[in-house]
Amino acid sequence: MRVDDQIEPLVRRALTGAVERDNDGLDTALQAFPDEATRLAGLRLVVAICGMTLLDLLGDKPSTAEVRMLAETIAELEEWSGISSAEVEKFLVAIGDGAPLEQAAPVPRVVPLAFTVTASLLSGSPRPKGESWSDRLDWVEAAVRAKP
Repeated sequence: MRVDDQIEPLVRRALTGAVERDNDGLDTALQAFPDEATRLAGLRLVVAICGMTLLDLLGDKPSTAEVRMLAETIAELEEWSGISSAEVEKFLVAIGDGAPLEQAAPVPRVVPLAFTVTASLLSGSPRPKGESWSDRLDWVEAAVRAKP
């Protein structure tokens, strides 16, 4: 996947706001996307990052129970954001199935949901000692860039 060098820092800033569980920081970072085309490109990138992280965490075809348990954990950890486990589960299923994200949540809700879930996966997934969530993001992003 081609990653636009102007979009990537905007995505990283929004993920930072979500990792830090800072609603204002996330909102400010999301507002920094200057137009609809940029927001859409950012959403495509964060969805690719989420999908790759999910694949690494649960494998190619996670069970319904695994997805539900992960969704419940994420909703609990990210209570600050107001996302529900049902929203997270629908989002993860849509990502896994390659389905339109509008099936997961209403359009205005999809963007903050995508960034919050992805940030939670990045910051909460097992990683080697001394590796930060942003190191993990670098690795996942490199894998996303390598995909055609």
